[in-house]
Amino acid sequence: MSIAGHCPNSQSYLGDALPFIQQQYSGNTDAQWHTTPTFTDPNKIRVTSSGTTRNVTSRKPLSQMVQGEAVCKYGTTTLFDCGEISIVPYDPGDTCVPSSGSTYVRVDPNPNAGDMAEGGDSGGPVFHNNPAKAYGTISCQSGVDMIFMPQNFLPNIGVEVDITTP
Repeated sequence: MSIAGHCPNSQSYLGDALPFIQQQYSGNTDAQWHTTPTFTDPNKIRVTSSGTTRNVTSRKPLSQMVQGEAVCKYGTTTLFDCGEISIVPYDPGDTCVPSSGSTYVRVDPNPNAGDMAEGGDSGGPVFHNNPAKAYGTISCQSGVDMIFMPQNFLPNIGVEVDITTP
């Protein structure tokens, strides 16, 4: 299980502790990962607070993301919503990730929607479609916009988004 690197290292799922393995919170990586020894970790992205999920069948690297492209996210605070990539690549500055560079992506909310991200959303998945194509992990917010780390930087901490054959 992966989340944002700046999140607390102590994580649990349904009351079971998830052992912390590794993290990075600087440069192009804002991620950490935990093992899930008490359950099988499915290749799914959670999209509702009640636990509805989508299968992950592909990944999209930063090099293939384009301005104007639609993406969705699920955050603990703001829940499910979609927006449009506004700047790619994007440097969020040190207020989001220390020593960051232009390896992040900025997303505007859809018209008449609320904030794309707020405090507590960090570590949530960014994806597109159903079944899901994994884009990345929520890192922070800037005004009403969301900033995310593309999933292709997860190997910096020794993991990658697993995919399911459709």
